[in-house]
Amino acid sequence: MIATRTLLFLLVCTVITLMVLNYEETVVTHKTVAAVGHEPPESILEQMVSTRYQPDGKIYSQLTSDHVEYFKQTDTTTVAHPYYIVYNQNGYTWHARADQALVFKENDGAQLTGNVRVWQPERQAELDTSTLLIKPEIQYAETDKPVVIKSPYGTTDATGMKLDMNAETLNLLSAVHGTYEKP
Repeated sequence: MIATRTLLFLLVCTVITLMVLNYEETVVTHKTVAAVGHEPPESILEQMVSTRYQPDGKIYSQLTSDHVEYFKQTDTTTVAHPYYIVYNQNGYTWHARADQALVFKENDGAQLTGNVRVWQPERQAELDTSTLLIKPEIQYAETDKPVVIKSPYGTTDATGMKLDMNAETLNLLSAVHGTYEKP
């Protein structure tokens, strides 16, 4: 009888210990998620392609990515290795790549970060910067960071720029220096 009570007591102690350890592990997991700065993703997509259309059925932008995570609470999306193609009214395409992007609520644009490159193949020009706000729906992009523009005609350095992809105008904001090279 004493052996049975001792065995039962040890069994109850073991169960309580396991419950406490499991509870502490759950608390640590929630603290870790909070420390990262956001909740776990609502959904995850691999090898994603998103095509956006104008009301007349023409494509105005396409986004591809290796890995995408959507966060419902903040209505934001993180995008690994984003690749945008924006089609303007003149039939030219603007391309943009980066290490990552954060797409804002209601598709109000995306903040591209890390090795951002924008180019227009038809014009043989490319632009490099560290961060870029891109709004494909209105065909606009801007940054306040240093920018390097390369073309067959030379290199231009500046700090900050605003790009209207439809009008095909690029406004450099400050500290503009350029080198012209005869093609």
